[in-house]
Amino acid sequence: MQTNPNLRIKNLPKLLEAALMNSLDAIAASVAGIHIFVNPAYVKLFGYESEEEILGTPIIDLIGTSSRAMIQQYVSDRAAGREVPARYELMLLRKDGKEFPAENNVSAFEFEGTQYTLPCFRDLTLQRSAQETLANTLSDFEDLYNNAPCGYHSLNSEGHLIAINDTELNWLGYSRAEVLGKPMVGLLGGDGRNIFKKIFCQNVKGTPTLDLPISLRRKDGSEFPVLLNNSILADEQGNFVKTRSIVTDLTERQKHQDQLTVTSKLASIGLLAAGVAHEINNPLTVVLGHVELLLRTFTAGDTLDPTDTIKRLEKMQSASKRIAGIINGLQHFARHDASVPTRTSLNEVVTETTQFLENFLNKAGIRTEIALDPHGAWIWSQSGKLEQVLINLVINARDALEDISHGLIKIETASDEKMCTLKISDNGCGIPVENRKNLFDPFFTTKAVGKGTGLGLSISKSIIQTLKGSMALESEVGIGTTFTLQLPSAALVSKDQSCRQESALKSAFRLTGRVLIVDDESEILELINGDLKNTGMEAVRTQSGEGALALLRNQRFDFVILDIKMTDMSGDEVLEKAQNLNLINTKFLIITGGILTEYTEAARLRIGKFAHGFLRKPFDKEALFKEMERVSEKK
Repeated sequence: MQTNPNLRIKNLPKLLEAALMNSLDAIAASVAGIHIFVNPAYVKLFGYESEEEILGTPIIDLIGTSSRAMIQQYVSDRAAGREVPARYELMLLRKDGKEFPAENNVSAFEFEGTQYTLPCFRDLTLQRSAQETLANTLSDFEDLYNNAPCGYHSLNSEGHLIAINDTELNWLGYSRAEVLGKPMVGLLGGDGRNIFKKIFCQNVKGTPTLDLPISLRRKDGSEFPVLLNNSILADEQGNFVKTRSIVTDLTERQKHQDQLTVTSKLASIGLLAAGVAHEINNPLTVVLGHVELLLRTFTAGDTLDPTDTIKRLEKMQSASKRIAGIINGLQHFARHDASVPTRTSLNEVVTETTQFLENFLNKAGIRTEIALDPHGAWIWSQSGKLEQVLINLVINARDALEDISHGLIKIETASDEKMCTLKISDNGCGIPVENRKNLFDPFFTTKAVGKGTGLGLSISKSIIQTLKGSMALESEVGIGTTFTLQLPSAALVSKDQSCRQESALKSAFRLTGRVLIVDDESEILELINGDLKNTGMEAVRTQSGEGALALLRNQRFDFVILDIKMTDMSGDEVLEKAQNLNLINTKFLIITGGILTEYTEAARLRIGKFAHGFLRKPFDKEALFKEMERVSEKK
């Protein structure tokens, strides 16, 4: 055996000895795996009282059981001359039997014929705890990010997705790999693409987006409404880095609002029903009267005067169109709105609604004055909901004019680059100050029992706020009331320019090809067939959905004019089954005497997904041709 190593240690320079003894790292020296030196940090690390408890003991006794096999392998490798890691992590064993993680920076050298090993241990307990805490924090953050009730995503400066959470992916039906790196505009529906391009340019310049109503398109092609908020992350120089986007699904909120709107609509329709019946019965009397006269003349064998007959037929046609207009007005009012706002003209909403209410106001002896903005006053809205607001306000104005001899309702539209304004004024009784603070509360009403639900103004204000607008009230008792609605402008292109572009497209198009007409009403088949006779188009007719599918399997058609309600198979089912026939060049035009709200949600989805056009009965030849032309231009 060699000289006592402890004596050798005593002969080391004092500086080296001080460094070893005062080191914060646990340092030892061993020969043949036996401790021959330990510093105070080493003693403290393993929980011993003095170095005498450790000196002369095997190092392997301080190695945790899970790391012993590794250490033994390293010892064998070093003895065989193989390379051994100089730094590695392992588990150590304290005096009390508890294991703890550590890092070992080990070195080996030979001195005066003896092989020494110098392990240097550093406790990793705190570091591991911090790492675990960080990992848990990151895991919690990732869980919060991915499973939040709202959608999260981030876009780079090109508008491409660089991050997206699981919630939004589940809404859309995509995997993360399918969307990352792709343009966000590819996931937008409706008018969302044009809107998004504009707001994203502002985002890149540093302007955030707040509460933007827009629609997203799922992988299956269906769309749903959301509210988009984009905040901006910039670097130290203020340059755009990415967006932090929050997406709120409005589907359920939309359903609840729709239910309230339907309740209000039903109340309004009930109030207008008597006037509508009167409006229909008058022209219906004209039609029946002329039919009876013509039949009587014909049955009696008298000669029909061609000029007189033509006049009577023209009067019958005019009366029938009047009836159709009234029914279409009711259907238009009761229809199911698209869930996402579209570009809408305030002028058109005012015109259609006041025509619908004309008899209702005339019967009450109320005069109306309409002043429309010459530029159309374009907004982003759901026209049906805006009509509901206007009808609610006009009905309230009518009630306020009940005891006024010269009742007047004024409706005005105006617009500038930023805002559009709709004003509804009356010269009625006015609203007392004490009632104004509760005026927009649900179920608050000053009307007699049975005359009001108290929902009209509450729903109206909610609709306007959803469209990012405002609703203000001015009223003076004995003078009258004015409601002022302001909504963000959507002035993109003038109506006249739009119409000219549409007209130019249509004038250059000529209807050609083969048409399949599907309707279980034989007279409607006959009428549409007659309309198509002089166009040069070849028409084939069938009264069943099964018959239509059989014809589509064996023949080529350019158009299919398809009724929804049929006895054997509904038109929306025909639409869905036809998708398996690879009819990529066939355009499907839906015709119906009903409104979409009366169909199931599944039927509405099928129609929205597979139909190229939609036409409500009754329609004339011109309306049919226009819709066929429009459908033919669709890609």
